[in-house]
Amino acid sequence: MHLFSCSPAFRRARPLFRGPKASFAQNQSNHSNRKSETESAADNRIQSAPLHPHSPTAPMNSSVIPTSRLGTSAQRILASLRPARVNDPRHSLGLPTFLKQSFAKQPFQRQPFQRQLFQRQRAVAKSNARLCMLSILTCLAFNASTDAQTAFWASTTADGMLGASGVATDDSSILRLESGQPARIQFGPEHWFATAGFQPSDIDAMGRRPGFAAASHSGLVFSLLSNEGGFLDGDVLSVAVGGGLDLVVAEGDLVLALGLPSGGIDLDALAYDGSGRLLFSLQNNHSDSVVGAIDDGDVLRLELSGGITRVMTEAEVQADVSVATGSGSAITDVLALEFVSGDVWVGVQSPSAHDGSVIRCGSNPALILNEADAGMNGAELDALVFLDAGWDVGRLRLSSHTASPGDALMAEFSGGAPGALKLIFAAGATGYGDTSFWPGYGGLFVDLFDPFLVTLFNQGAPIVVLDGSGSLQRSLQLPAASMGGLGFGGEMGWTFQLLDVVTQEVSAPVRVIF
Repeated sequence: MHLFSCSPAFRRARPLFRGPKASFAQNQSNHSNRKSETESAADNRIQSAPLHPHSPTAPMNSSVIPTSRLGTSAQRILASLRPARVNDPRHSLGLPTFLKQSFAKQPFQRQPFQRQLFQRQRAVAKSNARLCMLSILTCLAFNASTDAQTAFWASTTADGMLGASGVATDDSSILRLESGQPARIQFGPEHWFATAGFQPSDIDAMGRRPGFAAASHSGLVFSLLSNEGGFLDGDVLSVAVGGGLDLVVAEGDLVLALGLPSGGIDLDALAYDGSGRLLFSLQNNHSDSVVGAIDDGDVLRLELSGGITRVMTEAEVQADVSVATGSGSAITDVLALEFVSGDVWVGVQSPSAHDGSVIRCGSNPALILNEADAGMNGAELDALVFLDAGWDVGRLRLSSHTASPGDALMAEFSGGAPGALKLIFAAGATGYGDTSFWPGYGGLFVDLFDPFLVTLFNQGAPIVVLDGSGSLQRSLQLPAASMGGLGFGGEMGWTFQLLDVVTQEVSAPVRVIF
């Protein structure tokens, strides 16, 4: 039986990616129609046309939709992946040979009788660009209005259960926290295998990296609790372009800047300030450094020149925490850092009633997130990222990151727009395609030549539709072992990722291994 069974009508449907000449001929036959009528009809097709029944073997029980049934917004997103644009640095996705050949057979040539239509198409493209810019501005305004929610990504110091949901988490997972809302796993083991090739034992510090897109794999930096994966517990890392981890700031450089006589350090907290300088706190006290004795509750800064400055002493953090919480208990240690609007925000080890709280220091100390409202069952914060504009993105998760071929898992997406259309990328082998020109994670971590992906796209465009709350829960049927592929760590499995066909937002990938 074919991996993704389709009806005969769907086998005769037009290919997923049409060559430029074929698309041009279709436009020529319809060019007498008014622009508004043409685009309205195309955009309505996705809502009015009946979809192919869910295939029991398709990923997430997706609807396999021919390109002809997608609206103009969806067709534009698919067209941007065409091989004709692969050499453009903004569109550096490599595509399977079967797609490239479809264009090689029909080279695009602009004939005299086509020039007028081409000019009309260019005008339409400019109009679409203006609409896209309006959509971006609207999204920015929406994000600005929701900043008042004060949501965070965070990790904890130990494994545990998330509030009333009863969802198990571990200290390598990154959670989404918001006052009065249940804590949710944003990144779990399935994300680490999909991007780094291994699951770290503990995320000990985390921050937003300046100069990189919000919520992208390059924009999120972190440090590990222990030496693993070929890195040290004092290194600042990010998920690398092409997979694996990238060294952003080496532990040795920090030791040298601190002027410590020997040995290593362990970063306990990190953040970047508005000038791109690294703020950090250490796990242990050090008696001899260029700034004198260092306490584990001090907040230090790596200057752009390479020097070290003490931003706050532990005593100063203690005083601000006492004002914000009303407790005189010793903070013991600074475990998490963030820098927002000129102020240092911290997570501290004590008092126990607030070791999961976020506290603003500075001229107006305040409790930003109360542990009692964070939904973490009293867990202690270990790392922190404030979800500024563009950072609060949707999350794709699997019920397990390990399974056997043919097993059924639950796939869940939440935090999206109601009714959004998501294009599924599924491949056995990991790979990388740059999507930094689109919002979201910044890359497709799948091998675009993978046989599983080629089979999937040969059937049409696998689309899932989010419900009215912007969420999705579907059964995910894994294929046979022969369709699995190698991951970044040499493990066998499959990687899944979603692409919004309207906003072009790319989700973080997930991987299940066997």
